[in-house]
Amino acid sequence: MSDTAKYEDMLANGSTAVEVYHSAKRDGLVGAALVRTIRKVLRLSFVEYKQFWAQTEHQMSLEHYQERFQGAIDKLSCGEDNEGGDLL
Repeated sequence: MSDTAKYEDMLANGSTAVEVYHSAKRDGLVGAALVRTIRKVLRLSFVEYKQFWAQTEHQMSLEHYQERFQGAIDKLSCGEDNEGGDLL
């Protein structure tokens, strides 16, 4: 039995993608193992996975989720809070 068989069976038997994702998390999958499993079972590209993850975990689009970090990114790229001036 493959490591994704349980989740593939769930999907084939009518479970939603979100249910499959939460089941994998409950089973202890985290980090790269979770990403690989869900991408394989749902046949998602990495970008599609990130979009799915943002919607599932944060109930927002990936674009909106990433916008939350724009201020910090702008500060870093402009050298603010960077005594040496060449952080990037």
